[in-house]
Amino acid sequence: MYIDFIGKAVAELKKKKSSIESKVLALITRVSLVSLIITAAVSYFGVYKVSSEFIHIYRDMSDHAADNSRAAIEELTAKELLLVSTSKAEYIEELFTKYEKYLDNTAVVIEEINKSPESFLPTGYSLSFESKAGSVPYLLYSTDADRESLADDTSIYANVGKTLSRIALSDNVVSDAYYASESGLFYVVSDKKFLEENKNFDFKERDWYINAKKQGEFVVSEVHSDPFGREEIICFSKPVYAENGEFLGVAGLNVRADKLKKQLDSDDSLDCRFIIFSEEGKVVVANTEWTREKDVDLSEYISEKMDIYDRIINTESGTKSLTIGDRHLYVAHTRLDSQRWIVAAYINTEQALSPSEQIKNDIILLSRNASDKVIKYVLFVTVFGLIALVSLVIFTYALGNTLSRKLTKPIIDLTESVKNITHGKLEFDCDIKTGDEIEDLADAFRNMTEELNEHIERIKSESKAREHHIAELDIAKKIQMSILPDNARDFDTNTEFEISASITPAKGVGGDFYDYFMVDNDHLAMVIADVSGKGVPAALFMVISKTLINNRTKSGMTAGEILTEVNRQLCINNDAAMFVTAFFGILNIRTGEFSYSNAGHTPPLIYRYKQGFDNLSITKNLFLAGDEETVYKTDSITLNSGDMIFLYTDGVTEAAAKDKSQYGKKRLYDLLNSFSAEHMTLDEIIASVTEDIYEFVYGADQTDDITMLITRFFK
Repeated sequence: MYIDFIGKAVAELKKKKSSIESKVLALITRVSLVSLIITAAVSYFGVYKVSSEFIHIYRDMSDHAADNSRAAIEELTAKELLLVSTSKAEYIEELFTKYEKYLDNTAVVIEEINKSPESFLPTGYSLSFESKAGSVPYLLYSTDADRESLADDTSIYANVGKTLSRIALSDNVVSDAYYASESGLFYVVSDKKFLEENKNFDFKERDWYINAKKQGEFVVSEVHSDPFGREEIICFSKPVYAENGEFLGVAGLNVRADKLKKQLDSDDSLDCRFIIFSEEGKVVVANTEWTREKDVDLSEYISEKMDIYDRIINTESGTKSLTIGDRHLYVAHTRLDSQRWIVAAYINTEQALSPSEQIKNDIILLSRNASDKVIKYVLFVTVFGLIALVSLVIFTYALGNTLSRKLTKPIIDLTESVKNITHGKLEFDCDIKTGDEIEDLADAFRNMTEELNEHIERIKSESKAREHHIAELDIAKKIQMSILPDNARDFDTNTEFEISASITPAKGVGGDFYDYFMVDNDHLAMVIADVSGKGVPAALFMVISKTLINNRTKSGMTAGEILTEVNRQLCINNDAAMFVTAFFGILNIRTGEFSYSNAGHTPPLIYRYKQGFDNLSITKNLFLAGDEETVYKTDSITLNSGDMIFLYTDGVTEAAAKDKSQYGKKRLYDLLNSFSAEHMTLDEIIASVTEDIYEFVYGADQTDDITMLITRFFK
C-alpha cells in the first residue's frame, strides 16, 4: 500500500516542471524507495540467516549432548553388570565351599562310627534333635534293603542325625540333610511329614547318589524337582569312605532353588536380570518373574539356540553387546571356579539407555517448538520492518539491528555454554531470562546436566562404599596377620630344636593360623588350624580359637586334654555354627617325645633323619566347636636327632591351577622327598614348597590361605 502511494507521488512530480526542489524531492523519493527495498531485503535475509543458523546449531548441540550421555550410561551400565555377575559368582562359590564343609563334617562322624561303633550308644532314628521349626529326622530304606540284617546298623548310625540336624539348622536355604548308606539305610532331616509314608526310597537310583559314588568327589546337581514332588532343589552330595578306602555311602543336602534365587536377587544395585547356566547349555537358575513387557528371557535361548550360548561364552568373563532378533542386550558373564557354571547378568539396551533417549526426545521436541516460534518471529520482524522503513529507513535499520542482537545473543550464550559440556565433565552455567522457548531450552539443558551429574555422583558414591568395605577387609587381614608369632629367630640360640613358619593369605580375610610357644623350660607347643568360612567372622573366630589354645595350654596337660577344654569353650554360644580344624602338638625338647592330638585337620608329615618324609599316624577326632561332649585323644611318638614335623593346611594341597586341577598330597610328598632335607634350612624347605605351588597354579587366582609350619629336633 505504501509502495503504491510513493509511486503515485513520483508520477505527480514528473508532471510538474523540473525544479531544484522537485529534483531534490524526486532524488529523496528515489533514494528512500531504493533504501526501503535494499534495507527490507537485507533485513529479511539477515533474520532468515540467523534463524536457519540457530536451528542448525541447536540440532548439533542436541546430538552432541545425547551422544555424550549415551556413552556415559553405556560405560557405567557395563561396569555395573560385570559387578553384579561377579558378586553373584563369588557368593555361589562361598555357598559351595560351605556346603562341602558340611558334608565333610558328616563324613568325619560316619567314618568314626564305622571305625569304632562300640564308642557310640545305640539310639532310635526318631530322636528329636534340635532343628528348624518342624524339621525332624527320618529313617527310610532302599527298595532292596534287608531291614532285619540292618537292625544294628540302624540304631548305631542314627547317631549321625545330630550332625544332620545341625546342618539343617545352620542355613535356612537348606531344606534337607541326609546320609544314604550302601547297605540300604537312608537318614534324612526334613520338615516334610509325609516322608513317613515313604519308608522305602530308591535313593540308589538317584543321580546325586550315582554321580557321587562314580566320581568319588563333591558333586552339585542341576535344578530339578525332588522325588516327592515338593519343590525345585539343587542337590549337593559327597561320597563317604572307610579308613581302608571302602565305600560306605553318600552324604548330601538339598538347597531350595527358590530361596537361593531370592538371596541372589536381594542385593542388586542395578535393575537387571540374571541367569546361571552350565557349560553344557542347561539353565540352573533364572529370575524369569522379573520379565517386563517386550523383555528378552535368555533362559529360553541358552538351551534352544546354541549360537546365542556360544556368543556368550566364547570369551573370558566380561561384558558384551548381544542381539537377539530385533532386541539388543548388554550381557556380563563370570565363570565359577569350582563348578562348570556361568553367571550372566543382562539388561535390555533400550531399558539401560532410556534416560539418554528421553533427554534426546525432550530436546528434539523443544527444538521443534523453538523453530516454529523463530519462523513466526521472522515473519513478524519482516512485515514490521517494511512498514517502519517507509517512514524512517534509519530507524528501521536501528530497530532491526537491535532486534537481531536481542534475538541472537541468548542463542549464542546458550551455544557457548553447551559447547562446554564434554564427556565426563557435565557443567552448565548459562543463566538466560528471555521468557520464551529459548529460556525453556536453557532450563532443559540445566536440568539434563544436573540429573546426569546426580546419576554419576550416585554411582561414584556406591563405588566408594564398596572400596571402603574392601579397605576394612584389608585392615582386618593386617590385624589377623599381626597376631601370628614372628619370633622364630628368638629360638636360634636354642640347641634342642629349630622352628619356622609361613602364611600366604588369599585375597579375602581367611581363617588359617599357626602358633608356637614354650609351655615351660622343657616343652614346646605348636599348633596349626583352619577356621570354616571366609571374611571378618572367620578372622574373629580365628582370634578366639588361637587365644583359647594359648591360654588353656598348661604344663602337665596332654594335647588331647587341652583340645577338649578348648572345644568346650568354643561350643558355648556358637550361634553362627562355625568350627575350626586344628592339629596341636607338644615336643619335649629334652627327650624328643612328641605328643599330639588332631581335630579334623589335614594330617602332618614326619621326617626321619636321612630316610625321608612320610605320613604321621594320627587318631581322627571331630573338629573343634562341633560337639562340646567330644573327648580328644592324644597320640605320641619319639623324635630322634634330625627328625622333623611338617604341618600344613588344605590351602597347600588344594591350590588350583587354571584348569581346576589341584596341587595334591602326592605332589607335595614327592617334592619333599626329592631333595636331601637334612642339608637344608627350614626356611629353604618352606620356600621350595611355596615356589613349587606357584609354578603349579601359574596365573590362577589364590582362593585359600597357604600355611606351613615345620620344626626340627636335635638331641
